[in-house]
Amino acid sequence: MNCGALEIQQREKLNYLLDRAPSDSSLDFSFQKAKETYEGFIQITSSQRKFLAKAAQSDPAALLADLFEQIKGQIAVWNAQRFSV
Repeated sequence: MNCGALEIQQREKLNYLLDRAPSDSSLDFSFQKAKETYEGFIQITSSQRKFLAKAAQSDPAALLADLFEQIKGQIAVWNAQRFSV
């Protein structure tokens, strides 16, 4: 995957997460090459909750997918707890 395509995918995934997070959320994202791997984190913070994912992968697209799935899962749990009776 080239850098331009990865950047577009990154923006789409981050917007997807923010759309599902609490309405007052802010997002912090870091992605960097460290020797043989890529390391990164996504943190979404709101007045209600903080969602945090960290990972390292040899492929930047795999790293993005890993971080995305971690946060997506945390948001799903938060939503389930919010609407449980």
